[in-house]
Amino acid sequence: MEAGFTLLEMMVVLVLIGILTGFALLSVGPEPAGEQVQSQGERLAALLRFHREAAMLRIENRGLRLNEEGYTLVRWDGKKWVEVSDTSMSAGGHLPEGTRLDLSVDDLPAALKPEDTEDGDALPQVWLLSSGEMLPFRLTLSDATESHRFRIDGSASGRIDTLFESDG
Repeated sequence: MEAGFTLLEMMVVLVLIGILTGFALLSVGPEPAGEQVQSQGERLAALLRFHREAAMLRIENRGLRLNEEGYTLVRWDGKKWVEVSDTSMSAGGHLPEGTRLDLSVDDLPAALKPEDTEDGDALPQVWLLSSGEMLPFRLTLSDATESHRFRIDGSASGRIDTLFESDG
């Protein structure tokens, strides 16, 4: 009597493994819009808190430049604003497709295109000062339908609060 598996038995096992793998992949699927907005908002709030602390420790002003696609954290080097690249915390990021940003600074709507200075240097819209203070701001991340919103509020005293809202 010979031990081993027949070709038919091996094929049946492979088909079953393929079917189970397919079900597993379908059940995981892409991240729902609400979770995506919340995770991006929490990441951005954590970055702002980290860079606020770094600005105080290194006695340098930092800022956040925003546009429709994402954001960049910058620092003032004494002459111009440069991207932060001296940290393990990412200095910038791209937002997932369909994520929308709205910004107000000191209770006034702010443009998502950074304003250029006379020498062509783009100013940050959100300022994190070396004193620990900030220009008050409200940054809202939302999905395409605006049914999920993550709000980041920065106060003049340097406090950063967050709130996640969902309509469904």
